[in-house]
Amino acid sequence: MSFPHLPSWLLLPLMTVLGFAGGALWALGPALMRAARLVNETISTLLLNYVAPLIVSYFIFGPWRSAESGAYPQSPAFVAAARLPSFAGTRIHPGFLFGLLCLAIYGVAMIRTRWGLEMRAIGGNAEASLRLGIPVSRTVIVAMMLAGGMAGVAGMAEVSAIQGRLVASLSPGYGFIGFLVAWLAGGDAIGIVVMAFLFAVVSSVGDILQITQGTPYAVINLLMALVLFIVLGRRNPTGGAR
Repeated sequence: MSFPHLPSWLLLPLMTVLGFAGGALWALGPALMRAARLVNETISTLLLNYVAPLIVSYFIFGPWRSAESGAYPQSPAFVAAARLPSFAGTRIHPGFLFGLLCLAIYGVAMIRTRWGLEMRAIGGNAEASLRLGIPVSRTVIVAMMLAGGMAGVAGMAEVSAIQGRLVASLSPGYGFIGFLVAWLAGGDAIGIVVMAFLFAVVSSVGDILQITQGTPYAVINLLMALVLFIVLGRRNPTGGAR
């Protein structure tokens, strides 16, 4: 069901809500496993980053495949009402502003609210937070579902504004890069902006080197993997995030 006859003022909010719901439900599994202390959320979410594209590929290669896609399977193009506009002919779209708004809300919430204080306490020492009466499991589940929902909205914006249809190469490692950005920033809102810009530069340089010098993009992946190991070792030398 694609709702081709809905106006944009109704279709785009509907896509946003569905994107948030899909991302939140996808994050619910790792959140429940983390709350039950079965699987570390770092491991489960990183591994699921490889599962989600395969599910999308199933639909692109199967029931949602466009008859005009040829050798490169993809879904039919979205109707005009389902496309987010861009600014001045660039690739910048309202999804970028939405991300900045969410980051601002996050920064204020973490510093100025009781919920943010509880989140920082849990990040520092979950066991001590539990003994102080903080609902650790509930807080972790809500936080992870909110984060998953925001990621779902980001994916919706990417598809709607940039791709205009579902494609197999929708996410070339965005989840992995997002993880590195969050860890290197240490949860600081300004740090997230700085680290995101840094990794955007690294990723862009990798594309340029691949085109002009024939350098395998795997070199950039190795660099990011090395950064991951350094970050994990620095954050928690005893093994894993709590």
